[in-house]
Amino acid sequence: MLEYQEMCDYHQTNPKSHFKKKRLISLPTEKGRITISGNTLKIKKNDSITERDLKNETEFEKELLNKFKIYF
Repeated sequence: MLEYQEMCDYHQTNPKSHFKKKRLISLPTEKGRITISGNTLKIKKNDSITERDLKNETEFEKELLNKFKIYF
């Protein structure tokens, strides 16, 4: 368990971790997945994929609330 905890801490806090270099949030859905990577919102539903650039922090926070139910 200690090994797991050390790597978990590393990925959450170390600036060299790829998880600290850009935003990444992903949520599986019944028919696909919703992901924000950096400033891109990607929605996969069945065989269809749509992508949209999030232009600013306001749009980012709006999508966190609407798609992921995460509040600021």
